[in-house]
Amino acid sequence: HGNAENRGSAHYRYDAFARVLNKAGVNGKIFTYDYRGFGDSVADRYGYDSDPEECLAEDARQVLKFTGIDPSKTILFGHSLGTVVTVRLALELAELGTPPAAIVLE
Repeated sequence: HGNAENRGSAHYRYDAFARVLNKAGVNGKIFTYDYRGFGDSVADRYGYDSDPEECLAEDARQVLKFTGIDPSKTILFGHSLGTVVTVRLALELAELGTPPAAIVLE
């Protein structure tokens, strides 16, 4: 989601994305998360003062790990500030030999 949003305020975006995927014959699950310290996140903003970009990247890595889904079977979606996080995660996965199936940047 964008810098001033949380996953609750941006649900319409994820619903639309799911409809597009379903129309294209792609079935699966959509996982969303809030940056630490925002929305439903129970974590505080620890580390943001020292390296906010690394904190956002680590959050994305942990969410992907939590899903247990093979990264090569994922479609990463990033909106606004999330596009930076999405591109970074996709590059890291590619360097590890498991690039995502696709990325969508909005």
